[in-house]
Amino acid sequence: MGSRYLKRLKEAKNRSNQSRRGLDSGWNKNDGNSIQFPSGGSSLDIPVWINFVAAEYGATTMARGAAPRPVGSFAAGAKRLCDLTLPLPTNHETVNKIQYGLGEGEAKGAIYDISESSWREFYETAGGTITDLRDIFHLSRVAGDRDMSQIDSVYQGGNHREHHFSWVLVPQSYSDIENVENISNYFQNFAYPRASTENPYMRTIHPAVWWIEEFNAYGGAIRSDRDSFINSPLPSVLTNVSIKNTGNVEGGIWFTDRFTPAAVHLSISFVELEPALTDQQGSSLYSRSQWRRSRDRKGQK
Repeated sequence: MGSRYLKRLKEAKNRSNQSRRGLDSGWNKNDGNSIQFPSGGSSLDIPVWINFVAAEYGATTMARGAAPRPVGSFAAGAKRLCDLTLPLPTNHETVNKIQYGLGEGEAKGAIYDISESSWREFYETAGGTITDLRDIFHLSRVAGDRDMSQIDSVYQGGNHREHHFSWVLVPQSYSDIENVENISNYFQNFAYPRASTENPYMRTIHPAVWWIEEFNAYGGAIRSDRDSFINSPLPSVLTNVSIKNTGNVEGGIWFTDRFTPAAVHLSISFVELEPALTDQQGSSLYSRSQWRRSRDRKGQK
């Protein structure tokens, strides 16, 4: 049994190095802005983890299309601000809203839509002359003839996807207590603009952009959108953070021996920063910057 356990731990280490983003938070790393809850959570106990990385806002394709870079790194991507790891949420919801309006969309009829029946009608009405004469003498109205509607549902853009998460976090150790407090504070604080150090009286810095990704029990990234429990969010911004301190799930204890809440109900909501688009096969979604960057790197049009 011991050798099998060590083998699985070795596999976990190897697969964590093959992550799509290469996040270096680890499974029990709580140094600085990299925090995990539960702090003693083993990859063998929790099957799927979710990693939330806050990065500085950037306006360029390189900053938005590449994964956040660690502090001190000069790789593409925005500077990482914090790295938070949690188990699967109690509840999760992804909202897709696509806008359509009524109107004449694509060109239809005449030479753009040639068919056997259209040629037959063209011939039988002498190129439409008979129909025009019936309209002029109101014979069409008497017969109840009307123009066929050419109205379509015309695509008018899609709302940026929304992602909603909620947990009930019950600390089991002193380190868990601190981690729950820090995770809640980071979500709350990085939802707001940061103070500018260069122009502290007149300027603020755009709120952080969040990168969200799942990891399986061995630390490997879940790459397939079809396998994603949380529907593979694209880079997003925080729109809501709700922190409710209550007693534990059994309702019997309100405070720990450190006088902190026995349970924290954390709910957060994101909206994606850019519009989503899918590839030709409909297998994955990309943000605008991610797609442009992928084309640039491959040298494709």
